Amino acid sequence: MRNLLQVVCVLMVCCLSGARGQLAVKPQKPAATPLIREAFMPKGKDILLSYPMEARHNGKPVWYWKYHKRQLSDLVITNAKGETLTEKQIVKALSKPTMLVLSSDGKPVHPYYLQVMKPETLVVIDKTPPPPKTDSPPVKLEFESGKSNE
Repeated sequence: MRNLLQVVCVLMVCCLSGARGQLAVKPQKPAATPLIREAFMPKGKDILLSYPMEARHNGKPVWYWKYHKRQLSDLVITNAKGETLTEKQIVKALSKPTMLVLSSDGKPVHPYYLQVMKPETLVVIDKTPPPPKTDSPPVKLEFESGKSNE
């Protein structure tokens, strides 16, 4: 019975991979981790890409989301099948906040990671250089009264 379940699992993975029964090859070198983010285009102009920020609330660490503003020319946007989207398709897809996959290193996401996503999933490659990293302390959240949470 156990062997039968293993065979069924392998067949399911082969069928779902869409590669005529062949599994996608896992990258041999360490590949950059794809990041799940949210993006949208308010008023069809700049694209806003979310990123998490560490903060403290009532003395406990929490995360909140901030946004990078990017020009459409700074990004390469494809779907999980690798097809580059036109500007019209991008504007339509990002007319409301949308979850997408973001390349963490500015290079294309390895197909091994894309095989588990729906074909219409947006994949974004940001061509702008990352800002220099700083060892800044967590942000303190401020409330309307002007008092800090700590």
